[in-house]
Amino acid sequence: MDEKGRQNRQSLFELAMIIYTIKDILEPTQLFRRPEWLDTMFVLAFLGVIAWKLMLEKYTYLQLGLMAVGAALCTYTCVKGNYFYVLVSYMCILGVRHVDLQAVMRKVGWIKLTAVGVHVGYYGICKVIMPSKIHYIWRNGVKRSYFFLSHPNTFSMIVLWATTALAYGYYKTINRGQIALLWGINLFFYCYTNSNTSLMVSTIVYGLMLLEKSNMKIDFVLRGAKYIFGLFSIFIPLFAASYTNLSGPLLMVYDWLNDFFTGRLLFGSYVYDVYGVSWLGRSLSFPPKIYWRGHWFDEMVFDNAYLWMFVIYGYVYILILSVTFFFAAKKANNLERILIIGYSFYGIMEAYILSASHCFPLIFVGLYLYQWMDKMAEKKKIKLSGPKLVWKTERSEKHEDEN
Repeated sequence: MDEKGRQNRQSLFELAMIIYTIKDILEPTQLFRRPEWLDTMFVLAFLGVIAWKLMLEKYTYLQLGLMAVGAALCTYTCVKGNYFYVLVSYMCILGVRHVDLQAVMRKVGWIKLTAVGVHVGYYGICKVIMPSKIHYIWRNGVKRSYFFLSHPNTFSMIVLWATTALAYGYYKTINRGQIALLWGINLFFYCYTNSNTSLMVSTIVYGLMLLEKSNMKIDFVLRGAKYIFGLFSIFIPLFAASYTNLSGPLLMVYDWLNDFFTGRLLFGSYVYDVYGVSWLGRSLSFPPKIYWRGHWFDEMVFDNAYLWMFVIYGYVYILILSVTFFFAAKKANNLERILIIGYSFYGIMEAYILSASHCFPLIFVGLYLYQWMDKMAEKKKIKLSGPKLVWKTERSEKHEDEN
C-alpha cells in the first residue's frame, strides 16, 4: 500500500472516531439541550465515514462472510435490546485495519480532556456566581459531583479513558512522572465524584505502567491478561446464577461479593432466576417494586457488564470477546496487555465496556483479528490456485508480485 492510501485510511478512521467521541460528550452534557436531529446526524456521519473506510479495504470472501454474519448478529441484538453501542463498536473493530491506533487515541484523548476542562470550568464559575445551578448526588451520606455530565460515574469514566487514551498514544515518549500525573488527575476528581471503579482501574493501569516503565519484572501479571476477561465472564454469571442453591460458607462469600459490588450481583441473580439467560439480547421491563426471596428492589441497575450481558444484552458476545481477548492478549505488547487488564476490571462495576468509543481497548480485538484473518487468507490463497474463490488482500497481491 502506498503512503497516500495509508494516510487516507488513517484520516477516515480518525474522523469517524472523533465524530462519535463528540457525540458521546454531547449525550450526557447538561450545558445545553441537544436536539434529537443533531444526535442522528452524528450517527449517520459516523456510519458514512466508517463505511467509506471499509470500502477502501480488500477482503477475502470468507472475511466478507464473517463480517456479514457479525453485522447481522449485532443488528439483531441492537433492535431487540434497544441499545446500539454494540453495532458502533463492531464498526470500530472492523475499521481499525491499516490504522495507527495510537495516533487516533492521541486526538481522541485531547478532545475528551478539553471537554472535561470546559465542564469543570463552567462548574467552577457556577460555584462562585450561581451555586444554585449545581446539584449533587448523594451515596451513603457522601456528596458526589458530576460537573454537568449526567452522573459522577459518567464523568469519571470520561476522565479515566481520556487519560488512558493519552497514555496509550504517547507511551513511547512519556516518562514515569507524566504517568503519575495522569493517575493524579483521576485521583483529584475522585475527591469530588467518589467513583470507586475509576479510581481502582486507574490505579491498576497506571501502577502497572509505572512498573513496566521501571523495567520491573511483571511478566507473570501481564501473562494473565489473556485469562482475566474470560474468567470474569464465566465466574461472575455462574456465581449469580447459583444464588438460589447456595448455603453456608458459599452463601457468605456471595453476600460479601454482593456488598463489594454494591448490590449488583443480586440484581443478576433475580433476573436469571425469573427470566433465565439471554443469549442474543432482549428487552425486559420490571415493576416499580419487586419482592424476591426476602429482598426488596426499587429498581434494576445493571452496571456489571458481565451480568448485564448474561441476563439482558446477550451472553454470546461476552463469550466471543473472551475468546478473542485470549488470542489478542497473546499477541499484544505489554502496554496493550495492561489496558486489557484494566478494561476487564472496569466491566465488574460498569457496563460501558461494550462501547469502543468510550473504552477503546475493545478495538484491540480488531487489530489482532485482522492479523489472524490475513494470515489465514494467505495460507488459503496458496492452497487454492488463483483468484476465483478469493478476493485478494493487498498482502496476497504483494506476495504474487514477489513471485
